[in-house]
Amino acid sequence: TKNKNKAFELLYRSLRLSPDAQRLMAPIVYQFRNLIIAKDAYTPDMAPGVFAKTFGLHPYVAQKTLSQARAFSLEDLTKAYIQLAVMDIELKSGIGDGSLLLHRFLLSL
Repeated sequence: TKNKNKAFELLYRSLRLSPDAQRLMAPIVYQFRNLIIAKDAYTPDMAPGVFAKTFGLHPYVAQKTLSQARAFSLEDLTKAYIQLAVMDIELKSGIGDGSLLLHRFLLSL
């Protein structure tokens, strides 16, 4: 929802529990993928339940995703998803520090 304070709070808490940034990337990538789908495929005349079933999401996850997608443009979500892909490559090749990359990503949103 573009709440950076909350996002940083959750990131700090997550990094304290598990400093493995690659492990934290998976749910972030999953959520941004769902946000792009929601922004691109959802239409106002589509029932949220139909959206959930069509894209294989739990109804609660679909409802929250649709709500969050309103805060972003499709262009912003696409840029973020590309940035996540680059971060994934950097992490897997040992180029960047995971914590720093995640902080930089949040700042870019």
